[in-house]
Amino acid sequence: MKKYFGFAILLTLCLSFALSAQDKPISKEYRDDIMVLMEMMGATDIVSNYADVFRSINENLIKQASPDVPEDVIKACNEEGLKLMKETQASYIESILPIYAKHFSHKEIKKLISFYKTPLGQKILKTSPDLLKECMDAGMKWGQELVPKMRERILERLKKEGYIKNE
Repeated sequence: MKKYFGFAILLTLCLSFALSAQDKPISKEYRDDIMVLMEMMGATDIVSNYADVFRSINENLIKQASPDVPEDVIKACNEEGLKLMKETQASYIESILPIYAKHFSHKEIKKLISFYKTPLGQKILKTSPDLLKECMDAGMKWGQELVPKMRERILERLKKEGYIKNE
């Protein structure tokens, strides 16, 4: 019984330490530095950064649901979606501040800010959006090529293991 009681106390202490570490308040200076870093990286202007992606996804979803929908309807939906994104952008930024704090110490945030001020850091900031888009495009192409092969392999295996009867 003592062994279980000791284990329970140890587990409780570990969990409370982990939870208190997560809820650790972020000092104003640390918060301000995270904001500087996020601004340098363009992370604070989500509407501009994600507007094209939002429009594309939104348009595809609407057209899948109703292929004959007029362009005016799609335009209105995009406008309302972008308005909502602008209205809620501040709360999103507040929600990601602790995520940066969780993954980077204040000292690391300061070093990242210094790095992004260098020519190489500036190049990364400038090329990252295009790099990300090109990588996403390559990933989409790869996924589209992979789906039929994956389907074939999965069906083959399911037949082999008797989950699907050969017809």
